[in-house]
Amino acid sequence: MKAIKTYAELYELHQHLRKFDVYHKGEKYKVRLPQLNAEENNHISNIINKYSRKCGCSTGNFVMSLTFVTYIVYYFSKGGTLSSIGADELIWLAVFTLLGAITGKLSGLVYFRWKMLKFIGKLLASEHSSLYQHGF
Repeated sequence: MKAIKTYAELYELHQHLRKFDVYHKGEKYKVRLPQLNAEENNHISNIINKYSRKCGCSTGNFVMSLTFVTYIVYYFSKGGTLSSIGADELIWLAVFTLLGAITGKLSGLVYFRWKMLKFIGKLLASEHSSLYQHGF
């Protein structure tokens, strides 16, 4: 578990997440900012950890299923029949389904990374505005 004790460390996390990192593990984070109370720190930690653990599996499954159904509908709408299904059609179905799964997985990963970046960006902006209000 990685502890985030300052806004500088939160900024470092924000910068790290902006880089394309294939090997990013769903790390757990514990926010311990002294400017916030324990309940706020736990709430922020839970949100960040929720986004960090998302793997894109749901999106991958959805897009894969959608691709599979779309290919089947396309095949039968162009005049294909059950008796005329051959190896070529099955190979194309497998290829398109695999590409749908990969596309969906990557889309899910990018989406949740973006949500996490957006959330951390709002936290950093709120700290910046509070410093500005206090004359720093």
